[in-house]
Amino acid sequence: MTPMIDVVFQLLIFFLCTASFQMAEQSLATTLPPTGAATYSPPKEIQELELIRIDLRQRDRNLLIRLNGNPCSSVNELRDRLRQLLTLAELPAVLDVSSEVEIGHVVTVYDTCLNLGLKNIHFAAPER
Repeated sequence: MTPMIDVVFQLLIFFLCTASFQMAEQSLATTLPPTGAATYSPPKEIQELELIRIDLRQRDRNLLIRLNGNPCSSVNELRDRLRQLLTLAELPAVLDVSSEVEIGHVVTVYDTCLNLGLKNIHFAAPER
């Protein structure tokens, strides 16, 4: 009888030492496509974009801004459109500034890009 009690106690100690007291993981209900592979297609406006291009020109003390070829009426509109664009994709930006643009405008646009979280901001080289 004594050896059987010893074996039971050893088994009890073995199971206590090897037992895991963590909560079991629970599965989350998900719906997957029938093929088992999820596909993501980016919105049409960023499918062909490789970078964000901001053109700055100045005519009669008025700043002319173009974002990827589309005109922006002000720096505030540029900020709003950049914010929408950055929610879709993380792209590098290129500032193409003509020589007649005042440096204050350039700094304002550059700071706007930095405040929105753009990390790769480059200046385009002048054409020769």
